Amino acid sequence: MNFDEISHELYAAELSANPAELHGVICGCICGGQTLQPDQLYQLVCSLLDTVAEQIEPLEETLLSLYDYSVGQVRSGGFVFQPLLPDDEMVIEQRVMALGEWCQGFLFGLGQSGLSRETRLTSDIADVLRDLAAIAQVGLDDGTDDDEVSYVELVEYVRVAVLLVAAELDESIQNTEPTLH
Repeated sequence: MNFDEISHELYAAELSANPAELHGVICGCICGGQTLQPDQLYQLVCSLLDTVAEQIEPLEETLLSLYDYSVGQVRSGGFVFQPLLPDDEMVIEQRVMALGEWCQGFLFGLGQSGLSRETRLTSDIADVLRDLAAIAQVGLDDGTDDDEVSYVELVEYVRVAVLLVAAELDESIQNTEPTLH
């Protein structure tokens, strides 16, 4: 999946959405244990973008591909996961903004999956979610070389954090499912 391609498709459909946020929402839902059927995915996207189903019809194939891609990344059990972000040719301020929107989308997706403030989480996961909420608010005043290094470190943190959340919540979900006898 490519950030620019999805961005162009969203623009062509006259939707002002950020592919990073969309990917974050989908990954949050997946990490929260939610399996989205196509209609549920479309409904989620319509809700997120405050639009109607007819407007996202041209994107249905792309949305399904993005969902399948995301499931493969999050549930692979390996370290293949990467948040969908602009490439390094984009100015640092736009990449940082996209990372913040990705984190915001991820937290929204977790909420959509049923995770709430009342959900019992380990202290590590609670800390990670607080960190992701802080990253969602990140911004830059100027574009220095230090900013580039910090951005790379933040992306790596987010990548590992998502894998940790996915593993922890998956284990938690499995432990709460009733056992059939």
